[in-house]
Amino acid sequence: MNTLSLNKLGAICLIAGPLVAWVFFILQPGGLLIDPAELSDAKGWVAATTSNSGWTEFTSIIVAFGLMIMVFGFYTVQSSVRGSGACDVLTRAGFSMMLLGTAGWVFAQGLNLVIADAPTLGAMEAAETIYMVKVGIQLISGLAVSAGFVLFGLGMAYKEGANKIAPLVIAAVSLVAVICYAIGIGGSGQLDFMMRISRGIYIFWVVWAVMLGVGMLRSGGGASAR
Repeated sequence: MNTLSLNKLGAICLIAGPLVAWVFFILQPGGLLIDPAELSDAKGWVAATTSNSGWTEFTSIIVAFGLMIMVFGFYTVQSSVRGSGACDVLTRAGFSMMLLGTAGWVFAQGLNLVIADAPTLGAMEAAETIYMVKVGIQLISGLAVSAGFVLFGLGMAYKEGANKIAPLVIAAVSLVAVICYAIGIGGSGQLDFMMRISRGIYIFWVVWAVMLGVGMLRSGGGASAR
């Protein structure tokens, strides 16, 4: 596969991955639309998941797949700015944090599969414990992804000839997400409120990823850093 086709594939992943993950995350039981439950409500979330086990398993697989192809998309963006000084350094550091954080999110989706099968496995009592482990993984992973977007956004703002407004906006809103995750993890009693803000910020990441992907398709080469 030559460089041009690699970048085109990466652009498609940037457009499709975040959108797919976002849509199916919203559609997951216990989320925003189907039997919604707050992040701190272990009983409510487990009940929503086990009563919609088939749909939970399907959406979890799709969300995980969307996250994985999103990461590949950002990898192609980072590859296109190698050797560009501060842009390369910051985006490489940011991508490393995004990669590790996204891996945690994917692992958390895997735990959904176990929780969804709890009635069949005779593990209903353990399901809430597994859910709390899942929440811990989600929180630390979200913190890593948010910090990664801060660095990645700052790095893309250094790209020569690029529009600096969008990357700086991403860095700023991602910093807000970092603060929200830190407050939520800190046990301030504001976990659910902080997570609602952080989930809203994911929309900014989706929009920016789509912008980058469209820019790559139009240029036929490296990221336009829009």
